[in-house]
Amino acid sequence: MDIFQIVTSVFMLLCSLLGVVCSLIFIAIVFLDHRCRTPIVVISLNTAVAGFIINTIYASQAIYQMISDSSDVLCVFRGFLLHSSTGLFYQSLCIQAIYRLFVTVFAQRRNLQSKYVIIPIIVIQWIISSTFGIPILLMKRIQFQETGRICQVAINDIFGFMYLATFIYFLPVTGIIFIYIAILKYTKRSLIIANVRQLGLEQTRYRRELRFIKRILILISIIFITGVPYLTFFLQVNISQSLMPSYGHRISFMFLSCGQGLVMLLAIFYADDVRQSLRNILLKKLPWIRGRRIGNIIS
Repeated sequence: MDIFQIVTSVFMLLCSLLGVVCSLIFIAIVFLDHRCRTPIVVISLNTAVAGFIINTIYASQAIYQMISDSSDVLCVFRGFLLHSSTGLFYQSLCIQAIYRLFVTVFAQRRNLQSKYVIIPIIVIQWIISSTFGIPILLMKRIQFQETGRICQVAINDIFGFMYLATFIYFLPVTGIIFIYIAILKYTKRSLIIANVRQLGLEQTRYRRELRFIKRILILISIIFITGVPYLTFFLQVNISQSLMPSYGHRISFMFLSCGQGLVMLLAIFYADDVRQSLRNILLKKLPWIRGRRIGNIIS
């Protein structure tokens, strides 16, 4: 391995380990602190579990890149897990948006917010995430890419790439965008038609929903920005009919792993109950003279 390959693999490993640590912290706090077991936190827990899985797979892939330069019997299966876990991660963010839709637009239908509705939706999401990559696996489109030391669908395989991109990226992200547009329109309309007595309550709700929308937009922006290199190389290969640059796979996955690690870090700060619980733990464990500073940073 040359210095560039070493740096990209180490960077990918560090970002993935950040995601693993953040997801484990999130999961541990939810299970240890009963006050964090609110419906919205449970929905976020689904994302934390998905984040743990995808970052673990990316970390193992980074290690494999550093210790081997050829395919093995598990390479194709790792590629399948890589695609499936990425879809699982992005689709879990879409489940969060669906729950916000139930809480805001369909607030009067309390049954939609119950565990009897949310849990089946999560189960369906996991089934879809576990199975959408099987046709690609059976058609043997997942192959070892020598330049990136990774098994995945070739970037010049237009059918395979677009099939996976639809389930992994386009459907979840498009769904999230349309859902939050609907939420924003609904809260604005409610604010307009509210009478004087309800005005203060509607303004508070509007600000709360706007805060959630800003947070999800930040997450979507991270996902979009870190996916730009991969999309750029795809367009370069398929439009100009040129070969994939030798550094293309590594640059792409370096950005993707960075985005997934950042999303899991932000997941802790965006879950108010989890953030408060973590703040309390740090205030107890760390010296009191540093407690206020750390407490203020987390708040």
